[in-house]
Amino acid sequence: TRHQLYLGRKIVCRQHAPNAWNGFVRQCLNDINEGLSCGDHWKLTEFIEDHKETLKHDYSKLTAAQKNVFVIQVMKKRVENQKIVHNNPKAVQHNMLASFAAMDQEWTALCLRLGIEGFYIAVQGGVKDLSGPKLFFSEKAEKFARAVPDLEPRRLALKLEAFVVSGLDTNVSTTQPHSLNKMISKCRTHLQDELDYILRENKITDRKITMNYTNYKHSIVERYSVTLQGWPSALLPVRNPSCIGG
Repeated sequence: TRHQLYLGRKIVCRQHAPNAWNGFVRQCLNDINEGLSCGDHWKLTEFIEDHKETLKHDYSKLTAAQKNVFVIQVMKKRVENQKIVHNNPKAVQHNMLASFAAMDQEWTALCLRLGIEGFYIAVQGGVKDLSGPKLFFSEKAEKFARAVPDLEPRRLALKLEAFVVSGLDTNVSTTQPHSLNKMISKCRTHLQDELDYILRENKITDRKITMNYTNYKHSIVERYSVTLQGWPSALLPVRNPSCIGG
């Protein structure tokens, strides 16, 4: 919604906490307008000005429970208004474009005034969103993107968008990395599983063959015509992962 976008030199426009007074006044306004034709409805500012003292007096007599009811009504009204905005994609698109245009100006001013460098990338959160990536790169930040990740800024944004929309972010572990012993164990298990699969699928043997790292060429390559693909043989010969070290 527009309250989540950049508005008036603030990245996030925070709403005020629900106020019982606002809910009370709104309810009184609705009550007095009930039964009146549209052209005769009281405007909020006029209603408060003409009934200020009465409103204050009646509000002072409310109990805490009654005030809490008005707070809840205000909160429900806000939710309804947000639904209306979400159901109007053109309004959301217009606010978004205006907000990012203001952000670009603010970033440019900050970089010039403070001598800072940086970038931001904003992409759609799902396949139902129709907005394209929005990005800003200062001069040195753009050079960084081209030199270190070796990507054009626009291409970097598209990769982030694909990562988010495809759901790959849900499969990324945020836990601590595995220990060296755990990684060695997983590597050995993977190699053994792949050897079992190849021997079984090609009907080479029905017996369980344990991966032999010590006599790899004779016991695996020559005997079963199976080679380990992708091993950096130019750097080191095939050996048990536990012997490689950290």
